[in-house]
Amino acid sequence: MLLGFHARAGGSAVLLSATLPQRMKQSLLAAFAKGLAQRAPAANEMGYPLVTSWSSTATVPLAQQVIATRAAVQRRVNVRSSSDEAEVVAAIGQALAAGQCVCWVRNTVADALAAFERFQPLLPIGHLLLFHARFALRDRLDMEEQVLARFGKDSSADQRAGRLLIATQVVEQSLDVDFDLLVSDLAPIDRLIQR
Repeated sequence: MLLGFHARAGGSAVLLSATLPQRMKQSLLAAFAKGLAQRAPAANEMGYPLVTSWSSTATVPLAQQVIATRAAVQRRVNVRSSSDEAEVVAAIGQALAAGQCVCWVRNTVADALAAFERFQPLLPIGHLLLFHARFALRDRLDMEEQVLARFGKDSSADQRAGRLLIATQVVEQSLDVDFDLLVSDLAPIDRLIQR
């Protein structure tokens, strides 16, 4: 509604997002177009990263351009899927035994707590952290500092070795952390890319 009003008033809008779902992008385009009493074209390009622009007065109103990733920052990611939690737990255990640091992103706080309780008796004190959004704000900020100290860009290989972070989606939000193995519960593709 606000976006449509803004368009009617002659405004323009810019939205930057690393994880904007396709459906939301189309919804925002439709809201802006509705404010101009127009119909939004279908933005079907699915590349990533992607720049989409629309102008009701341009010769070609909708432009979508996939942005090539610089060779220096390209990464190859191996993806395995499993619906067997015991298999996932075993893979995490193997990675930890090999000295890798691991993050397991769970979809709910209850699942994160259950995973934490499952690993707590198996790992030495200090090798397991739990991070979710239901901590009181002060505790959550303290935990965020611990996560950054342990898994952030200034941490050493020794600090990360054999450590496990069990978290919810809160770990996705602007934290510059790095793991040897990332395990994620099933999630939309934009969330997986963000992770």
